[in-house]
Amino acid sequence: LYAIKTDTGQLLWRHRGGPDQQMVLGNGRIISKWPARGGPVVADNTVYYAAGIWPSDGVLIYALDADSGEVSWVNDTAGGRYMPQPHSTAEAKSGVSAQGYLVVAGDHLLVPTGRAVPASFDRRTGRFEYFHLQKYGHYGSAAAMATGGLFLNSGNAFRIDTGDREASVGAGELATTETELVRATEGKLEAYAWEKKERPDRKGRPQDVMTLRALWSIDGVPEATALIVAGNRVIVGGQDSVVAVDRDQRRIVWSTDVDGQVYGLAAADGLLLVSTDSGSVYCFAAADDKLSKSATSSEPAGVSGTEDRDFAEVAEQILRRSGT
Repeated sequence: LYAIKTDTGQLLWRHRGGPDQQMVLGNGRIISKWPARGGPVVADNTVYYAAGIWPSDGVLIYALDADSGEVSWVNDTAGGRYMPQPHSTAEAKSGVSAQGYLVVAGDHLLVPTGRAVPASFDRRTGRFEYFHLQKYGHYGSAAAMATGGLFLNSGNAFRIDTGDREASVGAGELATTETELVRATEGKLEAYAWEKKERPDRKGRPQDVMTLRALWSIDGVPEATALIVAGNRVIVGGQDSVVAVDRDQRRIVWSTDVDGQVYGLAAADGLLLVSTDSGSVYCFAAADDKLSKSATSSEPAGVSGTEDRDFAEVAEQILRRSGT
């Protein structure tokens, strides 16, 4: 794992996740036997990440000081647990194999495990909390997201404190706000609100469960491969295109062509950053009068979809009049 300065690219520190320098063949290259497959997350000036592939070779989960890279704690037993396996009644020595970006949720550190559901660790100490490999063997994905007391994974919502499945949210790309869950699937963008309802359990005893209530939906967005919410905008990325949907007006207010399938979206300092599988990285800014004039007087280098100046001028007018 490498830490570099954003302004100069200078290396600040690096950390080797494995116990030694053993190498193996991986995806056509020689790589560490313990690659950093658990993508880092930063909270309270602490960097959390995981290294290792096969539980039998060891999986290590780290908390590092963000300034120095010094180890605050390490869990080196996550890959060597005797635990229930996906086949019913089967138990064996196995464990957590990290795949995906780690998620901080309060005092919990969630570690996605690829095709299985995420595991949870105490992020203050590194103590193992739960990994329901057998119980939810037919669920799981490398993408996880925390919202309130729940985390979302593989189209389902699970309780952060116990890892128990709470509700189904359906397939598609997901994003959350403080009040809504937004989902993009099959060319449609939908928004839902969480509601607590009382339902009987299998023994007839009443219990509170979380359910979703539909708020609104619109058609005509790309088949999503990336989705974020920034202010009152929902940004949807798909094949060769990006669109912005106004959550208040509930309509598409901006769109553009890009080169390739969108897999990365980020909003910061009034800018929208987009990366695609073609290796392209785009940066978009809101158009004001000054930017509009410069944008129409010269062709931006390396940006597709700008050949037709008439459409570009109309798009700039829309952005200018919307005041966003």
